Amino acid sequence: MLPRVVFHHVHKCAGTTLLKFLAGTAPPERSAFLETLIATPDPDGVDRVAALSRAEFIHDPFGVHDWKALLGDAVDVIFLRDPVERLWSEWRMIARWDDALVDARGARYRRLRDVAREGFAPFLSLPGAAAFGNALACHLALGEPLLGAVHAACLAGGTPPADVLGPLDARLAAIDLVGFVDAFDDGLLALVALLGCPPPERVQAHNVHAAAAPLSAAERALAETCTVLDRCLVDAARRRAAAVPRVEADALRRRAAEASLARV
Repeated sequence: MLPRVVFHHVHKCAGTTLLKFLAGTAPPERSAFLETLIATPDPDGVDRVAALSRAEFIHDPFGVHDWKALLGDAVDVIFLRDPVERLWSEWRMIARWDDALVDARGARYRRLRDVAREGFAPFLSLPGAAAFGNALACHLALGEPLLGAVHAACLAGGTPPADVLGPLDARLAAIDLVGFVDAFDDGLLALVALLGCPPPERVQAHNVHAAAAPLSAAERALAETCTVLDRCLVDAARRRAAAVPRVEADALRRRAAEASLARV
């Protein structure tokens, strides 16, 4: 049996690709998708609790809980990306929203889409751009009260307060597997070795290319001001990863194969 896996899905970090793979490691009746559970009316919470207690795979795109504290045996997985590149990709996605989608969501989303279509710089000038740019920080906040402090830090700009950045970084450091989009294959091999499942025959990171055209100096500078918290967090995660001896791909493949055979 595979360990109970929680996928912390930060948007535009190869999450769609990883979700397809990870969701296939558990049967549907033992998979819990937070976006579905939260949207489903269930005033007593009984069905949600049952779904989570039996789940072998949990998809969390929101940053809802400390799953280890809640369930006791969760293996946390997250993939990260350069914050400016991630924000650039999210801007492109928002600019592609069609009329049907924005009509369903409301006038605020239409305004957001329309400004995004004016260009990257106008999008970054929106009051809420830093909330988009610090998506990792918002996810790791796990709701209030820290989420309110994250939003306040986003609006204030500048150096993040230690009492905000510290807890966020501690939560990121506690995650069992932190992968990076720019080293996607290495992260995927480490993931299958951790889970003890056969590696997928063919998985390629989706929609994670760098900016099609180099950002102007002004655009990059503005994007950096909108990603201050995430820049600190991703850079700290990279330093931690660099301090750990690198396991070669062949060794990871052998470890995954041995773990898979042990389950037969």
